[in-house]
Amino acid sequence: MGHLHAIQWVHDLTFLNVNFELDAKKVVDFYIKGKKDILEFGEILEECKRCCNLYFENLKVEFSRRKTNDVAHNFAREAVF
Repeated sequence: MGHLHAIQWVHDLTFLNVNFELDAKKVVDFYIKGKKDILEFGEILEECKRCCNLYFENLKVEFSRRKTNDVAHNFAREAVF
């Protein structure tokens, strides 16, 4: 759900060229390998992919381990407080 909200937010900012770095390997595999999931999780990913294809001219989705993204992760956590 967080990725879907991020897609909507970036679309509202009117960006057309977007790179998403995610720490959720299963989500990235969905984009790269097209793995299907029949559960609600799969429906959400299908909606993410549909929105990305509709909103963005150039899109790149990459996997980044959370450990390598500690600064951004800590910043996001502190922003909530």
